[in-house]
Amino acid sequence: MSPDSPHHGKAWGFRQGCRCDDCKLAWSRKNKAWALRSHRNGGRTTVDVAEVREHLKVVLERMSQRAVGDLIGSSPGYVGRIARGDIKRVGIERARALLSIDPFAEVTGKARVSSLGAVNRLRALTALGYSTARLSDETGYSLTNVKMLLRGERDEITGDADARIRREYERLSMRLPIPADHHERGGITRARRRAQIEGWPPPLALDNPDDPAEEPKGTEREPSFWSRDDLVAEYEHLRSAGVSIHTAASQLGVTVGAIEKACERVRKGEAA
Repeated sequence: MSPDSPHHGKAWGFRQGCRCDDCKLAWSRKNKAWALRSHRNGGRTTVDVAEVREHLKVVLERMSQRAVGDLIGSSPGYVGRIARGDIKRVGIERARALLSIDPFAEVTGKARVSSLGAVNRLRALTALGYSTARLSDETGYSLTNVKMLLRGERDEITGDADARIRREYERLSMRLPIPADHHERGGITRARRRAQIEGWPPPLALDNPDDPAEEPKGTEREPSFWSRDDLVAEYEHLRSAGVSIHTAASQLGVTVGAIEKACERVRKGEAA
């Protein structure tokens, strides 16, 4: 073997026939490490891959093979071979590493992950009234990409993008957007109305946005995101522009009766 070979001084170099001191030492260390692992694991150094493959299937619903490979220090091709069943047994340490992966854990970097969690989070924030432009500003994700995610047109995004959306979701999910002017007020109204038409649940209806089996809670009836005073103020603003109460109710995502009741309670409160 050439001294310039990348395998020189490694166990692989010894397997290729090199008997220099460096390759022999590397081979000896490899065998000692193998013997130690075998001793620690009751004489076994590999395990059947069945349990690992089942867990890996769940993990790959969200993470790409490259992302999983990065987590366990292996190649995406190796991960793919396990998932396809091409590999029947894996090393015990590798099996433990794969089984320890949380399918819903945050992944950073350029590795690709399923867009499911990001889509659910952006849609839930839309249900609160965050416009597409506001979501783009808050997450630092381009307006085009946010629109594509909301429409369900992207299956994967980078781990970095997913992490940014997660952070902003945690920050915004318990805060209603406050309009600075009538333009922003209109954007909030349109966002909420879109979410109601599309059937997108708000954050409180989601336990785990990353879970494909997630069943939103409390979505049997349309949610109302308006306080009494805000609803009346929104209605009065629309009414002053010549909008009928029926059209206003449709735009605000509430019933005509809800507007009438809110107005009545405000009048009674002012008269008291």
